[in-house]
Amino acid sequence: MVYKFKGADKIALCTDAMRSAGTNSKYSMLGSLVNGQKVIIEDGVAKLPNRSAFAGSIATADRLVRTMVNVASVPLIEAVKMISLTPSRI
Repeated sequence: MVYKFKGADKIALCTDAMRSAGTNSKYSMLGSLVNGQKVIIEDGVAKLPNRSAFAGSIATADRLVRTMVNVASVPLIEAVKMISLTPSRI
């Protein structure tokens, strides 16, 4: 819905993925590798070990583009623009 009102020139896709993004890891560390918080990776997100909360994002840029195209029905060229050109103009 936002895409219909704003368009690709006013929507910037960005990812704040943690270090385990793009890997097949089932566990990772949030923050320091020595003293950080252990997290589990399942269902496409990082979670606290007791599964009480999300711990971080593991979404990669290509996943954001695919989601925009496949779920939001945004044309591929527009989704690529939102992950590349639009953020560079902000």
